[in-house]
Amino acid sequence: MSQSVEPFDPARHKRVQFSSGVASIDNYLKLTARKHQAANIAAVFVIADQTDEIIGYYALKAMQIDASELGGAVDAKLAARHSEVPATLLAMLGVDQSFQGQGIGKMLLADALRRSLAASKLVASQCIVPDVVDDADAARRAAFYAALGFSPCTVSGRARMYLTMKDVEASLG
Repeated sequence: MSQSVEPFDPARHKRVQFSSGVASIDNYLKLTARKHQAANIAAVFVIADQTDEIIGYYALKAMQIDASELGGAVDAKLAARHSEVPATLLAMLGVDQSFQGQGIGKMLLADALRRSLAASKLVASQCIVPDVVDDADAARRAAFYAALGFSPCTVSGRARMYLTMKDVEASLG
């Protein structure tokens, strides 16, 4: 597949037909992504076909995470001085159903990891935390992230996963 990941351009990229099979992921792209990007709440990136139809996307946001929720991933001295540490939230990641199973999700995640690591060099971030939608397919999505090295954690009482920026850097070489 020769498509590349690029910043979402709501004037160019078509999103009306996008259907991942998960309503919240579809609705975010169709109803919220443009607003969040315009308000600097999220940075949205897409893969589109030759006609600019979006076939996959993800969104990144800044967040704070309780250092204790990351366990041993945060240096004990750092955790003692800072109750919260900066993190990057992978707020959404979706692939249109007609393209699922073709590696688009892994391609999007790899791009998100590269961009998050680069950003963490400019604005500190300890880790990346995917927002795994809590629905009937949540276990499958959690397994996807676990297979790629993400560890489980609890953020504000909610089951989440994370990958430290040190581990991102090591995995990307």
